[in-house]
Amino acid sequence: MGSIVCVEASAEQGSWVAGILEQRGHTVTRVTGEGEAAPLLDTPSDLWLIDGDLAGSALRLVARLRKLGSKEQLPILFVAARDTEDAVLRAHAAGANEVLTPPLSRAQLIVRVKRLLDARVPTEPDLPLELGVGDLYAGRYRIEGSLGRGGNAVVFKARDERTHQEVALKIAQGKSRALPESRQRLQREAYSLLAVDCAHTPQLVEFGRHEGREFMVLELIEGTTVWDRVGTHGPFSPDDAFNLLMGLTMALDSLQAHGMVHRDLKPGNVILRDDHPAWPVLVDFGLARSPSQDFLTDPDVLVGTAGYMAPEYVLGRPIDFRADLFSLGHVIRFAVTGQQAWPGLSGFKLLQRLAQETYPIPDTVPRELREVLQRLVQVDPAKRPKSAAELLNQLGAGPRMEDPTKRALALPADEPRTTACLTTQPSERS
Repeated sequence: MGSIVCVEASAEQGSWVAGILEQRGHTVTRVTGEGEAAPLLDTPSDLWLIDGDLAGSALRLVARLRKLGSKEQLPILFVAARDTEDAVLRAHAAGANEVLTPPLSRAQLIVRVKRLLDARVPTEPDLPLELGVGDLYAGRYRIEGSLGRGGNAVVFKARDERTHQEVALKIAQGKSRALPESRQRLQREAYSLLAVDCAHTPQLVEFGRHEGREFMVLELIEGTTVWDRVGTHGPFSPDDAFNLLMGLTMALDSLQAHGMVHRDLKPGNVILRDDHPAWPVLVDFGLARSPSQDFLTDPDVLVGTAGYMAPEYVLGRPIDFRADLFSLGHVIRFAVTGQQAWPGLSGFKLLQRLAQETYPIPDTVPRELREVLQRLVQVDPAKRPKSAAELLNQLGAGPRMEDPTKRALALPADEPRTTACLTTQPSERS
């Protein structure tokens, strides 16, 4: 059971909801309006339930709460006043974890509340990960430096003392008695990479747990991201953009062959191996899922990046492989133009625009590439290619070869690897 703050538009309207929650054994604090809720913002609680009949003040309250804590720390359930796409989009954009729409049923309310409370697992203090250059981790990996730090994990450059190869060591942030989101994402990423073996995806060396933290070891990919490359050198040439498109399509083809959707394809998640546009590597599989899984009730469904998320995520429509193809189209569009979709728009306004209107690929992009990208970024999934395999056929893969820059990592003889993805030579198109 949990402690719940229930913010109601009026005492009469909220009595039914609060009564159900109290019957289930929850401790409910009922307040009316944003004014009464404000003094409770800093008060510890397990869940906030906000009545959408408060209109603009309800969304403002969600935004204020979200600034005080992450999704794991402060779950927010929003009860929309209307069953419309706009109402759901606005609530998610403000920061709500879950959105209920009328007509509201008892079972629906109980299940959503339970889901959010179960996800908020009590954790031990977030102990600092004190690793420095020269330290040995898990008895095998010698730290050589830091590669980056995010909300869910910290990544080190390390040397494998057994194989003497340089690797990327990714360790979950924090320490918990159960599995908070950071550990679940790392597990999900490891399981996805175990299934997918491709020159355009990272090679997994090891996955395990050390001193209460999940960790995984990946091949070390030297290179810059598409985002940084554009920021430093400007837009890609059409030929480089085509090679980038081909490599990422092959990565998606490999994922789709194993029944997975990446869900977070964006310029920052694509590393150019040795800074070569022909050898992109798609990284960060922490959100990868099967299309058969329930995306609509997944608390992290909107963790993706606005500007690259397919409209079906925010519109509550069925998800399949074509969602990744939408993201692919916008990644290549960004690479070849150096521009964000609809500059000046962000957050909810950008999500809403992308969900309602197909972005026009500029005439400055060569016609052949422009036609491919325009098909990929269609709002209606039915107008996109059905799969990455279909897109590859459209592009014409040309002569293929194993990536000569791919670093073979030492593996035990009884653990053979198969290559499910081949790469093409750099384009010589004029």
